[in-house]
Amino acid sequence: MNKIFFCILFAGLVVLSVTSCDKNTEVVDKEVIPPTLAKFNTILAADTIKTYYVTSNNAPIKIPIGISNVSGQDRTVQLTYTSTTAVAGTQYNAPATLVFPAGKVLDSLTFTGLFTGFPSSSRIDTVKIEITGTEVPASSYKNRFYVIMRKYCDVTLAGIAGDYAHTMEGTYGPYTSSVINLTSTGPTTATGTLTNVYDDGITATNVVFNWTDPANFTVTIPEQNTGSIVSGYQRWIRTSAGHW
Repeated sequence: MNKIFFCILFAGLVVLSVTSCDKNTEVVDKEVIPPTLAKFNTILAADTIKTYYVTSNNAPIKIPIGISNVSGQDRTVQLTYTSTTAVAGTQYNAPATLVFPAGKVLDSLTFTGLFTGFPSSSRIDTVKIEITGTEVPASSYKNRFYVIMRKYCDVTLAGIAGDYAHTMEGTYGPYTSSVINLTSTGPTTATGTLTNVYDDGITATNVVFNWTDPANFTVTIPEQNTGSIVSGYQRWIRTSAGHW
């Protein structure tokens, strides 16, 4: 863009003064290097709380941790564990440090609950995990992770079968229903028959039991005709998935 300035002198001469600027001049930003910080690489923006069902095979959980930048050298993230009830080596095992090899910014710490440390299913322990240390300082957010541990007893078909004396349908009940004819359909699923549906002697077949998620046992009753008639209408069971 050019700007022209005119200046008229007493001698009658006209002097033209021309100045210009190049609109295509490039401005180069300085390189910005983020600080080296570590955080738990979870979806939630705040501290994460996870319920961990400790099984008989001591299956561990993986807790992701990330570092904000890349380095050509190995780096060590320091971890601190605190709990008012759980003891390392008795209720759980977990590393005090996590080494990130050169060039790596994502990794996971392995936290293992110990089945023998939970003699009863009523025991519940909470462990707070914090990123500490100075080699890779903790981020100002996502620097804590809480694990709530409780015992999980393996499910067996024999344990599912039998009478349920406290069956409820909304506010109606309790009454007794029974689970019979169980057949395994996988490591954590089975089908069976539910008796005395509606507390009216009705039998529901092909009921699906699913305990894949220990925190969410479900029983799904498929839609089916009950074979009974009420006020001239056939009575059906509608498809329903409920918590066990």
